[in-house]
Amino acid sequence: GITHYPQFYKNLAHKFDQQFAPNRRSSRCCQHFIQTNVAKFQDLLLKLILSDFFTVFVPVSYLPICDDRDIRSKEHNKRMGSMTIGSPVELWPTSSPDDVQSTIRAVYKQVLGNPHVMDSERLTIAESQLGDRSFSVRDFVRAVGKSEFYRSRYFEACAPYRFVELNFMHFLGRPPQSQAEVSEHIIRCIEQGYDAEIDSYLDSDEYQISFSESIVPYNRGAMTEVGQSQVTYNRSFAIDRGPAQIDSAVKSSRLVYAVATNSSNKVSPASLNLGGSGEANKKMFKILVTGAKFDRPRRISTSTYLVAGDNMTAQIQRINRTSGKIVSITEVV
Repeated sequence: GITHYPQFYKNLAHKFDQQFAPNRRSSRCCQHFIQTNVAKFQDLLLKLILSDFFTVFVPVSYLPICDDRDIRSKEHNKRMGSMTIGSPVELWPTSSPDDVQSTIRAVYKQVLGNPHVMDSERLTIAESQLGDRSFSVRDFVRAVGKSEFYRSRYFEACAPYRFVELNFMHFLGRPPQSQAEVSEHIIRCIEQGYDAEIDSYLDSDEYQISFSESIVPYNRGAMTEVGQSQVTYNRSFAIDRGPAQIDSAVKSSRLVYAVATNSSNKVSPASLNLGGSGEANKKMFKILVTGAKFDRPRRISTSTYLVAGDNMTAQIQRINRTSGKIVSITEVV
């Protein structure tokens, strides 16, 4: 029945004011807690009522968050919604094996550019070293960046400008901000080699400040930071087109003109033109089929079907049900 005595809580708040004085912030926290968290506070009340001195301290887990920076951060994330591209994944010394696996998946997705990694392509030794903490997250990121997987898909297959701009996004979570940055890394890659180029990102002050040893790099393009140009926001969207894109699918640079001229680029929505798969629905196709069995067991025929793109799947299923063999599919021009 103590919840029906508000005056009792006011007196209790006053005593907590005296207990925590002169720390006025703690006093306000206690008042707010007592007024808004009655159910959680009942077990503490019993101790206070039975004690001669008010020496019981409020557990940290009971205290409300009073830092307005946290409130602003939550409101920002709510307001940004899907625009908040990156969120940090951090591995602690006390993290569980499930947390280690989540960290490994986050590193593969960020550093390798959102591919599907086959079991044969996983860095099992580096994963084990991360699991037993002989590797930090930064060490594991370095191992992935120097892997044959990364080298073959980005260093050997992409244009030099594309390779560098993706390195910035994969390891630092942002696009290049100036032509000087791009030129510096291209020259380093030519003169010092591939490993030195990867190390230059991971050993930089920016990486240390942003991610340290335990945080997986993430896309910071949707957030503003001190000393960072506003064009970074637009350029991030030019490189990162969302979770449906694999970075290695685009071989040429997306930011050559914008970086060279120190200008911003337009943020364009995803194209509705799906290329071949999208235009196929509007076309006609001729399907040549042989070996289909009809009424008589020994009767075999060769047939030709004229099918619209929208009906291709259904027609192929019907052909397969009659044991037919598709010889060819050609577009009718």
